[in-house]
Amino acid sequence: MSDILDMAHDMAMDLHAVGAMDATMIRMMDELCLSKKRVFTAAEIRRIRQRTRMSQPIFVVMVGV
Repeated sequence: MSDILDMAHDMAMDLHAVGAMDATMIRMMDELCLSKKRVFTAAEIRRIRQRTRMSQPIFVVMVGV
């Protein structure tokens, strides 16, 4: 995310925290400012886990699944 978008998103979150921006606008800011999630194939996930030498249970905890 660029520095400008990062600052804009931080300001929007602060405005939301004090009630000056509603949840709908926050969702719009998230779409604008946050990067899109990448979709990984099963093979890519397996390759990443093996490259980092993590067991499946540890990998799940680390990626927050």
